[in-house]
Amino acid sequence: MAPLEVNAAGRPVVAYRAGGATETIKIGMNGVFFDNQTVDSLIQAMEECEANDWNPEQIRKHAEQYDITVFQKRLLSFLRDVAPNAME
Repeated sequence: MAPLEVNAAGRPVVAYRAGGATETIKIGMNGVFFDNQTVDSLIQAMEECEANDWNPEQIRKHAEQYDITVFQKRLLSFLRDVAPNAME
């Protein structure tokens, strides 16, 4: 959740390549990964992040896909599709 909160502020993230971050971070668009839990790997990722010319609006727009209102609409749409009579 934290990477998306950072992205919602228009800022890129540096994240370990594991878990939910792998589903939400698009390399070069809204963040970078480090692959090893070592100081050198983290430093390399941070340097890559600092060298990139980030687009805050594009980062925010990507984060909006995960907004609670979008989630609610998608969930309700799914429920209407699988159980249309239950929504009455």
